[in-house]
Amino acid sequence: MNAKKIIIISLIISFLFVSGIIFVASITAFEGWTDGTVKEGDCILKGIQGDEFSLHFVTKNFPDYQTSVTIMDASKKENLSFFHIEGDFYEPKIEVVIDTQDLRCYEIYDSVIYRKKGEKFKGINISLQTSLIDLEYNNITKEFIDIAKILVAKNEWKWIKGCGSLLVRAGDENIKKTLERYAIGQFTNEDLEVNKNNDITKEDIQAYSKQVLEDKIEKN
Repeated sequence: MNAKKIIIISLIISFLFVSGIIFVASITAFEGWTDGTVKEGDCILKGIQGDEFSLHFVTKNFPDYQTSVTIMDASKKENLSFFHIEGDFYEPKIEVVIDTQDLRCYEIYDSVIYRKKGEKFKGINISLQTSLIDLEYNNITKEFIDIAKILVAKNEWKWIKGCGSLLVRAGDENIKKTLERYAIGQFTNEDLEVNKNNDITKEDIQAYSKQVLEDKIEKN
C-alpha cells in the first residue's frame, strides 16, 4: 500500500471518528435542551398519628431552573397537590394547622392537605385558588371554602392572602369587611400582634386587599 492510499484511509477514519463524536455530542445536547432533567427523586413527610405523604420531585434546567413537586398519599395512588419551586428541591416543613375531631389539615409549601372524618386526604394549592374559582369552582374548591373560613379566622395574613380572594368571590362578608379595613390601612392591635413576625408586611396585605376588592368590582 503506497503512502497516498495510507493518507486517504487515515483521513477517512479520522473523518468518521470526528463525525461520530459530533453526532453523539449533538444528540446529548439536544436531549438536554428538550428535557433538561437534572435530578429526580422522592421524599417522605410524616405528620401526626401515622399520617404520611410522599413527595416526588423533578428538577430541570430548561426553560428555567426549577423543581416540579407532586404531593401524594403514602400509597402514591392519590395525587393531592402539584406545584413548582424555584431552584433545587428542599424538604419542606409539614405543619398541622387544624386538628379537630372531624378535620385535620397540614400545610406543605403553598398547599393545604386535609382530611375530613371518614374520608381520604385531599389537597389544594392555595397559590392557584384564584384560577380555580374562575373555573366556576371545581369540587375541591367548593369543599375547601369552609376550611378556608377556619384558616382566615386565625387572623394570620398568610391565610388571608392565601384564601381571601377565593372567599370574597364566594360571597363571604366577613373576609370582605376585613379586606376593606386593610385596604384603607386600618389594623387592630390583634392584627399587628398575630402578624408581628410575619414575612408579609402591612403594606403587602394592604396592597393585596385593594387588588382583591378592585378585581371583585371589575367582575361585577
